[in-house]
Amino acid sequence: MKSTSKTFRVMALSSLAIVSLSLLTACGGVRRTAYICSAPAGAECRVNGVYYGKTPVAMPYLWNWYYEINLSKEGYQPVKDMKFFKPAFYNQIPFDFVTESLPFPVRETKELNYSLTPTK
Repeated sequence: MKSTSKTFRVMALSSLAIVSLSLLTACGGVRRTAYICSAPAGAECRVNGVYYGKTPVAMPYLWNWYYEINLSKEGYQPVKDMKFFKPAFYNQIPFDFVTESLPFPVRETKELNYSLTPTK
């Protein structure tokens, strides 16, 4: 009888530990943000056709991939740029598994600065 209750306790504690670790690792992940600035500030910013506001802009993104950035402001020539967001070393295979499983968020940021040219 005692061995059955001991086995049950071990199984219950093991299950509790697994559930606790699963919940703990679900809290973290990578938070990716691109900061887009322009000189002068106040240019309308579109990324892949989606309007994000006037610069400076903080744009969250999920994937390290190609992004088309369009900036426009009255009195200035529009800027169109295709950027590849290269992943940091900790977001590449096999390290990304560990980074995504951490119990706290890891922040990855990109800063893009553009100078607008006045129209003549």
